[in-house]
Amino acid sequence: MQARVFSEFPSGETSSSLLALRAIEVASTRLPPEPTNHLVAGIDVAGSDDGDETVLVIRYGPTIVHLRRWTVADVRGEVALDLSQFKDHLESVNVDSVGIGHYFCLHLEDLGFPVVRVNVGSAPFHDAENLYLNRRAEIYFGMLGQRFKDGEIFSAVPWTDEIIGQLSSLR
Repeated sequence: MQARVFSEFPSGETSSSLLALRAIEVASTRLPPEPTNHLVAGIDVAGSDDGDETVLVIRYGPTIVHLRRWTVADVRGEVALDLSQFKDHLESVNVDSVGIGHYFCLHLEDLGFPVVRVNVGSAPFHDAENLYLNRRAEIYFGMLGQRFKDGEIFSAVPWTDEIIGQLSSLR
């Protein structure tokens, strides 16, 4: 016997949530504008088989054009293969370079990708008012959070309920 529960979850912001669920859902269906910039990739590297994900996102301007996730420990080859279809149009490949990400950067640099190393634990880029603990907080809150709130995030790829759930759980 199966049972289903139909619920309405809060769509607005909560005191600890970075992104409002409603803003994420709207962004996932918003039609993208015409491309205006070269492609920029971002990679968050995971290094274990315990369910952590290595995530690759490619965007032009505010539009996500490619999104892929892997849950295995060493995906350097798979990520490089996935990136290669965009190589001639990539302006940069921003990689979380801490820990295992360092070796990921070396691998992609050896393959000729325009890697930009990002240490999310370092000091914020632009924080004259000392609002952010580190670069990760600045990126999440200052850039990502504000762009969602301002309706500046678009997606040309479908977002799963799991992705929406992960975004809405950021604190």
